[in-house]
Order: sequence, then structure tokens, then C-alpha cells
Amino acid sequence: MPIYYKIAKLVLNPERASLVTRIHISQPDTEQEESLGRLLILTEFPSKKADYQALFNLLIEQFSIAYYENEQVLLLNKLATVTVASIFEAAVNKINQILFELQQTQSIKFSSSELSLTLAVIHENKIHFASIGRNQALLIYKPKSQVGISETALSLINISKKTRDSKDELFAPNKVLANIISGQVPQNGYFIFSNEALYEYLSENKLIKIISTLPPSGASAQIENELQQTHLAIPFSLIIIKNHKGQHQEQEDNLVSPAPEPELRSISTHRTHMPSRPERDINKESIRSLNLTEDQTAAILKPSGIFNYRKAGALFTGLASSLRRQPKQKLKVLPAKIFERKQRLLSWQKIFNVFATIAVSIWTLVLAISSQITDRDKRNNWLTRMRLIKSRITKTHLIMMGVVLVCLSLFIANAYKINQESARKRMHEEVAELIKAIEKEESQIEADLLYGNKDKARNSLAQIGIILRDFPKQMNDEEKARYDIKNANYQEKLAKINSIATFESLEAVASSKDGTLNNLASSGDYLYLTVDNKIVKVDKQSKTFKTLSDLDSDLKFGSTDNNGVYWLLSAGKNMIQINPSDSVKRFALEEAPDNIKGLEVYYNKLYLYTDTDKQVYRYQLTSDGFRSKSAWLKNPEGLDAIRSLSIDGFVYLLDKNTIHQFGSGRPQNFSLSPVEPSLANPSKVIALKEKDYVYVLEPEAQRVVVYNKKGNFLAQYKGAELDKLIDIAVDEKSAMIYLLSGTTVYQAKLPMPTISR
Repeated sequence: MPIYYKIAKLVLNPERASLVTRIHISQPDTEQEESLGRLLILTEFPSKKADYQALFNLLIEQFSIAYYENEQVLLLNKLATVTVASIFEAAVNKINQILFELQQTQSIKFSSSELSLTLAVIHENKIHFASIGRNQALLIYKPKSQVGISETALSLINISKKTRDSKDELFAPNKVLANIISGQVPQNGYFIFSNEALYEYLSENKLIKIISTLPPSGASAQIENELQQTHLAIPFSLIIIKNHKGQHQEQEDNLVSPAPEPELRSISTHRTHMPSRPERDINKESIRSLNLTEDQTAAILKPSGIFNYRKAGALFTGLASSLRRQPKQKLKVLPAKIFERKQRLLSWQKIFNVFATIAVSIWTLVLAISSQITDRDKRNNWLTRMRLIKSRITKTHLIMMGVVLVCLSLFIANAYKINQESARKRMHEEVAELIKAIEKEESQIEADLLYGNKDKARNSLAQIGIILRDFPKQMNDEEKARYDIKNANYQEKLAKINSIATFESLEAVASSKDGTLNNLASSGDYLYLTVDNKIVKVDKQSKTFKTLSDLDSDLKFGSTDNNGVYWLLSAGKNMIQINPSDSVKRFALEEAPDNIKGLEVYYNKLYLYTDTDKQVYRYQLTSDGFRSKSAWLKNPEGLDAIRSLSIDGFVYLLDKNTIHQFGSGRPQNFSLSPVEPSLANPSKVIALKEKDYVYVLEPEAQRVVVYNKKGNFLAQYKGAELDKLIDIAVDEKSAMIYLLSGTTVYQAKLPMPTISR
């Protein structure tokens, strides 16, 4: 049997579009195609939801199985009631069942409102399809000859628009695909499936001209060339089907005998054949026949049960018309009341009925067994029957039962093996698709980096991160190796794009396991820090410890001032001063506020921030202590969760994800440029006094982020040893940075990167 149709497809998915479109055209063998045709799937769904891609892959597999492996296929051409249309209906019914189960189990999460889906089969010159969503189904045909209209003119009709009814899904909540359209593509006519974007890019006349003058593959290439010249903002997909049956005969007759007029009449509902009536308006008659599809399809695909949604709909419509004169009783309330029992799957009454039924059944069984055991006659009768059955069982019976058990065991084992192999095959296909998706994003990243577009490259890199998280856990060695390579490339590109560097030549300067180290600061040749409640001094060269004081408690906010003096807050009310000569002095803090979050001494003035008042207070150092308390901030609005303070002439307050800069008590025009990953819970900020750098410590991300004093991100630094970052100190004169991680203090060359963008 010859194949009378040609098919071509076109799929264009622009980068960063919120939607993505997919097309699948089955590739059956010649015998299957002649008897059953080809399956077509066109879908459009949100691009950022991986569940929809999984749903598309599932539909490809299950739709092919439900159609080509349907039990009715063996009866095709043997029974008049078994046709390609009936097999397609059974396949759609199976897909409906699968989608309904997915919605109930949530194993694949999807929403019908976000999904546009078309399932179709083309066999000979007949087409059958079911749709949901915004996909288009168009027919290009040669209309009936009329005066003033060229005989070669073609017309286009939107089949999906003519047959779509807003009430399609109102009374079939358990069906995603509730309507099937069946019909015939006229000779030398064209049938088109497309997503909603078709008319965004092509006019009707241009579409007809391209498709009617070129073969389907050429038309697809021409449309692609047209679209490549525009800026694609939304995805575009197209399936072109041409019925070329009789084309050679028409060429031989030089088009002397025009094709029969009622092409549209062939588009009818399944199992419905409209008689040929040339005297009628064929187009209107065709549309009327198309509008019958919903009723007949619902009758064939309706689920088992006694409730008829269509009759209920008619009942509600009648009730609505009778209540229109009563404005207090709105029609839209009726479905909620009438369907309340249908929508509630569980209720206390149902639960009680189930348990009552189970209890009665168990009680009946117990009574029956006890009756058999306690009644001697019944017990003897039962034993007699058992002996009779045993006496009738021969070796032949035992052998047969053994054979049956062996065969059943082999069948179960084989089914399990097939299922496992199928699962492994699906997993391998999924891995291949994920690898392909990563390679596509990698190519885009290389192109973006070539043109210096780091923001776009970051978006592609984020997509790769999402894809890597979606990889299955069970992979073979080859797939694991490919995954490791892709993950390593991802980490390398992540470091490159986000300017992540590694501290060079980290060297341990001090280490102690006797207590908790904190309050790190640097002054000249020495480091100062606390070990629990002890204040210690560490020689940078000899790496020896010297205890300076152990008389204080609750030591916080260790820092050095512009003279190299080490300061600490003790018990929230005293300031401790450690001079380079190791002398220790204590100064009272007048009217010490509660909830201090950061402090620093700058030119004999103490600046501290209290979270209680959301205020920076300034004190003057006197011989009697820090006095003359005054509120320094003139506009403290916008401050939240401050955790560190630093001064270089301006005051820098570190928030939970940004830095605020103040001068003379007023906020400055200062903001941080973005960094990936974003700042989250940094603990300390250090603004260098002489250099144009600001350092931010972020222990959770195990990194130090460097900005310039305009807020521009410069770089971020990590180290393999810095897995437990606690504190940071900077020696600006010797250009060294000191990092406290766990129980060890490391030193490295102070990073002073240049701005990279």
C-alpha cells in the first residue's frame, strides 16, 4: 500500500524563553506505517520545570506502546468495528488514565493550565488528533469554485478554533484530553499543527504561499530562514502534512478535472460519515459535523461508573435557565454544591463504612471457621472432603502443578528482568539527554564569554547546575565518568565566571587546641587573639605564644586602631587596651548600651553599633574611660541585622547581605555590585585605611570577598584549609592577611585584585 502523505517539522526554541516546545514523530517500520500510520506529538510547556520534560519523554514511550501494541491491532481489517480511529481512541484513553494517575500521585508534577499538548495519528489520507491548550490545527484546502475566485486559490481554516468549546473540560475533570477530531486531508491539501506563536511570526497569506509552493521539507526550511531574520522571543513549532495522493494523475490530466469540492466534509467526527450533498454549504456542514466530536468522543472515552457528566451538565444548564430571574441564586454556585460529594474523595462517613464492612467480614469469617471447628459433624465432613481431594490427587497432578509453578516463576522473573532492563534503558536515555543539554549550555557559555557577556553566561551556568542535580543516582561507570567530567567543567567555569581564586601559599602561624581562638588582630610583628578568656600575643616569626591577661570574661570585637593598639570589649561594659609594650589598661564604658554588634577605636574615639537602638554611638577617650556618649547616625533607617563595623574615615556597617557606608553620620551613595553566589550571613568587614579595598568574611561559604570602595566586586578567595573560618585580620603595611580557621591561624599574601569588569 503506498504512503500518500509527506511530513516535515520545524522546532525553534530561543534562549531564555519562559516556554519550550517539543515535537515527536514516530518512526515505525514500513508494515506498521502502512497499516497504522505515524504518531505525532506536539507540546509546549514551561522551560524551567524539569517535570514537564520527563512528562514529554513518558508520553513518547507510553503513547507508542498504547497505539502500536494495542490488542485491537490484531483485529484490524478483520472486524468492521476495529479501525485506526478506534485504536487511536483507545490509546488516548490510556494516556488520559496515565495523566490522571500522575495528577493523583504527584510522581510527575504538572498542571493542565500550563501544558499545551496535541496527540495525533496520520494514516493514508486520514488524520485523528486530540488537543489541550493553545496548539493550533489548520487545514489548507481548495474551496468550492466561485465567481471571481481563482480556481488555484487556496483557503485556510482553523480546525481547533472551529471545534473548541469552552465547556470541553467542565464535566470531565478526570480527562486531560477530552475531545478527538477525525477527518480527511483532501487531495493536494495540507494539514498543519503548530503552537500558538504561529501568527506572531507569519501571516495567513504568507503561510499559504510558502506551504503550497514548496514541498513540506522545503517549506520548513524556508520558514526557518524567514524566522532566523527576526528576533525570536517565544518558541515556535510546526508540523506540515501534505496529502499528495492523486498528484501524478492530476498532472497527467493537466488539471482538466478539478478535485471534488467537499474537501472539508471529510473532516468529521470519528465513526460519523456525512453523505455527499453538493447543494449544501459544504464549509458550514463540515463545521457542524466537527462540533459533534465532543459528544461522541465523550461517549467512547467516558470512564466506568454511574455518574454521567454530560447529563449532569445538561441538568445544570436547565437549572441555570430556570434560576436566571432569581439574582440571589447564582448559577456558578450550583456545580460546587452538586459536585461536592464527587470532589470529596474521603469523608468520615466513607471511612466508617469501610471499617464497618471490614469488621463485619472478619466477624463472619470467624463465625464460619469456629462453626466448622466446634461442630463435630461439620468438622468430620470437612475432613472427609479433604481426604477425598487428597486421594484424587495423582503424581500427574503434582507434576502439572510443579510445571505450572515453574512456568509462573519463570514468567515473573522474566517480567521483572524486562522491567529492569526497560528502567535501565530509560535511565540511559535520560542521562544522554541531560549530557546533550549540558553540552548545549556549555557552547552558549563559551560564546557569551567570548563577547564578554558574563551575566548571560551565569544564567547558562545556573541551568547546568540544575541539570547536574537532576542526574539519576544509578549510573554505569561510563556515565559516571562523563558526569564527573561535566561536573568538573562546571566547577571550573563557575570559578572563572565568578572570579573565584585560591589563597596562595597558606602558612600556619599559630595553633592551639587548649581552647577556642577568637578576636584576631594584627599589629606590627605580632598577632593578638583570645583563647577562651585569655588574651595572648603571638610572634609572627617565632610563632610563640605569650599570655597577657586572664582576668576578664566575655571578650569580643578585638581590633587594632590607627596607632597599632589592640582593643577588646570585656563583659559588655569595659574596654581593654593592650599597648605594643604589653601593658594592659582597662577603661570604663559610660552608659554602655545593650546588644552591641560591632565596635572600633579610631583616633581615640570609640564607635560602636547597638542593635537595640539601631544606632552608632561615639565616645571620647579620657583618663577616666570612654565618656561623652553621643548618637552619631543622623539617619539610621534601613539598618537590619548589623554584625560588624569598620572605619577608614567612613563608617562601614556589615548587614546580612550588604554593606552600608556612612560619612558624618549620613548614608552615602554606596552599594555592592552582585556576586555569585550572593552574600549570605557574612560575619566581618575590614576597610583598609590606606588602600582602596574592603574585605568581607563569609564563614558559611568559606570565602573572603573583596570589593573596592565604590562597591565594585573584584574577586573572592577560598582555601582548602579554610573549612572552619572564624575570623580575619589584615596587616596593611606588610600586605599580609591572617585567617583563623578552627584552631589554626594561617597567613597569606594580601589579595589586591584589579577590577575585572
